[in-house]
Amino acid sequence: MQQDDSPAMVRTLLRYICTVDNDTDLNEYINQARVNNQSSLKEELMTIAEQLRKEGRQQGMQQGMQQALREDVLEILELRFYTIPYGIKEQLDTISDAGVLRKLHRLAVQAESIGAFTQGMPD
Repeated sequence: MQQDDSPAMVRTLLRYICTVDNDTDLNEYINQARVNNQSSLKEELMTIAEQLRKEGRQQGMQQGMQQALREDVLEILELRFYTIPYGIKEQLDTISDAGVLRKLHRLAVQAESIGAFTQGMPD
């Protein structure tokens, strides 16, 4: 990376971050980058890269937990009612809220019938 390319690369990186995180103030970061020296800028970029990696890991863990909850609900329904009506799996796949998936998990355990479970599914 050439020194005169640094500001453009930083702006590009920060614009990307701002598209992902609407709370990020692009102008604040750009102004901060202008007043910092080159070594400080490198440290800041490393911190940003570490933050992006951490967020990626957290997102992956969250998606894994959601998928496990979906699979648990399906397994409970299959064990209790021997069959899963068409569309239940597809409907579960659209739910990303872990709280809703946990409620459906409890409902799968407590429902008196598969019909009672499907009535408790969100629209």
